[in-house]
Amino acid sequence: MRLQQLREQELREEERREPHLRIHYNEPGGHLGMELCRRLMAGEVVCVQGDRVIGDVAPTLSTIDGVTYRIPRGPLVLAEVTGVPCYPVFLTRNGLLSYRIELGRPFFEGGRKPKAAEVSAAWLPVMHQFLLQHWDQWFVFEPLVTRDRT
Repeated sequence: MRLQQLREQELREEERREPHLRIHYNEPGGHLGMELCRRLMAGEVVCVQGDRVIGDVAPTLSTIDGVTYRIPRGPLVLAEVTGVPCYPVFLTRNGLLSYRIELGRPFFEGGRKPKAAEVSAAWLPVMHQFLLQHWDQWFVFEPLVTRDRT
């Protein structure tokens, strides 16, 4: 519990330094999806972690090249409901306290309301390719990926 309190204090300090940055966590009983939807419809930029399922987040299974990923369903539904463009944003570590942000071409252009499965089908190859290239930087401690053994 103490570690979580330290993290929350750190986030509050970060928000004071960066007034346009808000970090939200999907907490039990919360309505984060509704809040993010409201912000997107107001024209704000929202980044959602789309490469892992942690806690009580509802997963969807998607397979590519014999690898099945458990990815969060929430970002897919958010894209479906709002119809906004979706861009892949990746962070790679260059060295001690040095990072590079990679912003890719949109995997969904927006302007219409796709089904969550369509967004997933567009997101999966982008994420999969990034993870193949940067496998040594992807640290996950949850059961997230399974490989077909056939």
